[in-house]
Amino acid sequence: MRSSNKSTAASSIANAGRYLKRASREPGVRDQAKIALQSVQSAYRRIERAKAPREALLNDKKVHRDLRRALAASRDAAAALTAPPRMRTRDAIGVGAVVTVLLIAATFGFTRSRNRRAGTQGEGPGTVPAGADAAPVAAPEAEAPRTSAPPS
Repeated sequence: MRSSNKSTAASSIANAGRYLKRASREPGVRDQAKIALQSVQSAYRRIERAKAPREALLNDKKVHRDLRRALAASRDAAAALTAPPRMRTRDAIGVGAVVTVLLIAATFGFTRSRNRRAGTQGEGPGTVPAGADAAPVAAPEAEAPRTSAPPS
């Protein structure tokens, strides 16, 4: 009989550990737990400071608001913990992949249009004729005809 109690206790500790790991990793669960704790603390302080704690618990609207907020936050945290973790499917294309493909396509289109413009011979406004950035070549001077007699 004791061994079955030990095994159920061990399995409940293992499950609790799994939930605690998940709670520490997911920021939404942490935020909900923080809100729940703060709301309960606020309600407890109001009840504790009241002259008649019983009346404060039954009639104080701020205590009711804090307890309602704590209950909703703890319910949301519990629902997030018990829901299976979202797994990313292999078929889904991520936003990063789409942006990368669009950037590659835009770069390819831009370089292609620049290459086309550079290949034209000044046919459009703002284009530079081919060879305009090269240094001008001086025409060779015509040499004087050589005479057979050397100059004296």
